[in-house]
Amino acid sequence: MEILSFTGFIRDIVYTPVLIPRIKIYDIINFNINHAKPFGIITLDYLQNNIAFSQ
Repeated sequence: MEILSFTGFIRDIVYTPVLIPRIKIYDIINFNINHAKPFGIITLDYLQNNIAFSQ
């Protein structure tokens, strides 16, 4: 997995990065937003891609 770094300025916005030990990964076939954590990654095996989500 490639690590990306973005730098920029948006007026009146304060961003505080939070480091967590591991982001939960969900399979699209079994994904249910009602039982998921507030953020995570969904795997799309048929496309060989992942997407991130946040509630």
